Amino acid sequence: MFKRQSYLLLLILPVLTMLTGCNSTYLGNNAIPELPDSVFPDYLKQDIETQQEIFAIDTSMIAFIEQNTADKGTEKAKLTALVGAIFDRTALSLSYNAEANTTAQNTFNEGTANCLSLTIMTYAMTQYLGMISAFQDIAIPEFWTRREGNTLINRHINLIVKPRKVRHHILSNRNMTVDFDPQQGMRRFRAKELTKSEIVSNFYANKAADHLIVNEASRAYAYLKAAINENVNNEGAWLNLGVLFSRHQHFDQAEAFYAMALSIKPNFTSAYENLALLYKRQGKAEKSQVLLSRLHKKRQKNPYYHMMLGDIALEANDYELSITHYKKAISLNHKPHEFHFSLAKVYFRLGDIENAHRYLENAKRWAWDRELKRQYSSKISNLVAKR
Repeated sequence: MFKRQSYLLLLILPVLTMLTGCNSTYLGNNAIPELPDSVFPDYLKQDIETQQEIFAIDTSMIAFIEQNTADKGTEKAKLTALVGAIFDRTALSLSYNAEANTTAQNTFNEGTANCLSLTIMTYAMTQYLGMISAFQDIAIPEFWTRREGNTLINRHINLIVKPRKVRHHILSNRNMTVDFDPQQGMRRFRAKELTKSEIVSNFYANKAADHLIVNEASRAYAYLKAAINENVNNEGAWLNLGVLFSRHQHFDQAEAFYAMALSIKPNFTSAYENLALLYKRQGKAEKSQVLLSRLHKKRQKNPYYHMMLGDIALEANDYELSITHYKKAISLNHKPHEFHFSLAKVYFRLGDIENAHRYLENAKRWAWDRELKRQYSSKISNLVAKR
């Protein structure tokens, strides 16, 4: 397992209040809802990347691959050298950007990546080397982030490289996993292999989410339609279709799309939450509250739920409530450095330098990456200088 990176890398699919990630087998008996193209007729004018464009590599990428693997004898050595080079700042200075939903070529040439785009690029490179590689969806617990006033639920994927035979000789004796998130990768969560079509569908859904956040409805719809066409069982795409249509007050269609998401994934809490919000918008307060109460009770023991509530309170400048939620998150799991850093930010805003310093030290202690530790050290030095 490879553990080289400078920041948390997660597959992120944003939505109005909740977004989801990867795909699952279709379990329901519901008829597939019709996509009413007439609501967003300009979707036909949008350019959508083809599967070939998503995974294509260019001559500069080939040169990079050859330069870093040419003298390595085994597949494991080649893979180790390749992944190491990707995160070697002198070779390929990649930085994390949640919005960098890019093709393999753009990821390489622009130097920014999120989990999905980075794994797509690495997959394309391993394919060039003739390796048997596949994507995996990692069943991490519910984990939220905030972006431009939207709450996003995160998913994580990694890459698995399988043994292959040449003239009846096995080149390696076990699977090799490439995971660009050491914090998630160190835990043994359940993994499910994904097809290439499922990855392409998630790529389109990620792109749609970006456009949802900035209210570009036609582009969002074009990508969501492409995601469904690529994989009709993409529950995240159906969920985000519900969000899009709810925003434009097509409530019946939105409810049908949420129902489709729940048919695919019956325990899909994000779909239940969006459905509750849809009921609220329609004046169905009692039905909404029943769903929200169940979800709130279910999530009480999830530290990331309290982290999300703390973030929302902080955005509203409710410092007391944000401190309450961040401390609750820490009481449930004290190891994530983000919890401590969030508390440090609140105390800094309140002018409580002593507590800000204390929680920055805690964040540094629990940071799993050298670069993160360096950044926290810098913040601590700046804070001390202001005393």
